[in-house]
Amino acid sequence: NKSLRNMKSLRTRDFCGITAFLYFVFITHNLLNLFNESILKSIGLSEVGPRDMVTKLMQMPAIVNRDENRLNLWFLDKHPYTCRFVPPHSTTTC
Repeated sequence: NKSLRNMKSLRTRDFCGITAFLYFVFITHNLLNLFNESILKSIGLSEVGPRDMVTKLMQMPAIVNRDENRLNLWFLDKHPYTCRFVPPHSTTTC
């Protein structure tokens, strides 16, 4: 059944290609579950599902600055999850 995990848009009928795709789906699913168990539950966001992780958490506005060999990431306070997900620092007003 190709409706499982968006396989409708899969462009191959090759057994090896489908097998590789399914491996990536399972690995991604396991990594998202691990992230949920180890990070999100500890900050009270255990109700966030995979779709919300992609559409809400991964879309948090941020500013990236580069200092010599360092990359700085500054989260803004405009997103509803910023104050719960990111530790407070000088750029958030939570």
